[in-house]
Amino acid sequence: IGNDINTIGPDGLDGALRRITDRAVDLLQVDVCLVLLRSEEMGCWIVEAASDDWHDRLYKTVMLWEEFPVSVQAFESKQPTFGDYLRSDIRPEVVRRNLIGESMLAVPLLSQGVPFGVLVLLQERRRGEQDWNVRLAKGFADAAAIAIANARLYEAAHKKEKGLESRLRRLEYLAEMLAHDLKAP
Repeated sequence: IGNDINTIGPDGLDGALRRITDRAVDLLQVDVCLVLLRSEEMGCWIVEAASDDWHDRLYKTVMLWEEFPVSVQAFESKQPTFGDYLRSDIRPEVVRRNLIGESMLAVPLLSQGVPFGVLVLLQERRRGEQDWNVRLAKGFADAAAIAIANARLYEAAHKKEKGLESRLRRLEYLAEMLAHDLKAP
């Protein structure tokens, strides 16, 4: 399953992350799965992918860092973190998130041990810690982290390749000019 869902195909990273979130909803029996990436420049979360109909509503939405306190805790501790009774938290900065679910599991996305986002699983009804399949959730988080890392590596290699091609063209032009100057009296 892992190879099928996190392989970056013609639909790119967005397609791989959509397959991961959709499959996570099915196998973990949750209502919503989100991939949130931390934007250091803005100090917020960016919804990189969401499951099912939520993707169209939330894709590339910017959310306050404080809007997901359970995710912040998972991000900072680098450990899966649970949240229950989310709707009882009436702080203004978390009200929008509480419309999605009552229970939450946030699993950090890590690249070489450094967190860069979280996989968030939300359940409409209350769900105790023992009811979550943390091991499988970690597997989905790892798949998402690998897909994102692969896409970033591909993008960096492609950018480097373009830069090398540009340098090669400049060197060829310079070689032509030098050859022309050497032939001239």
